[in-house]
Amino acid sequence: MRSRTMISLALALMVFPLIAGAGITTILVTPALYARAEFLFPAVGIVALILTPIVSWKLAPRMRLRFWRKQ
Repeated sequence: MRSRTMISLALALMVFPLIAGAGITTILVTPALYARAEFLFPAVGIVALILTPIVSWKLAPRMRLRFWRKQ
């Protein structure tokens, strides 16, 4: 496996709870969204599953030492 793929997989373990937690917090804090929480909680999970690989793949090159040597 390439190092970018391995870094992305490690980042995904941290990115998913961050995205899901932000979405769930938004639902719980907003009264209009809280009324539809039974529908929105699974939707947040699905959206987090879709966004996690994208965000992790974009962040992975920044986590490599090569990125920080150039600056």
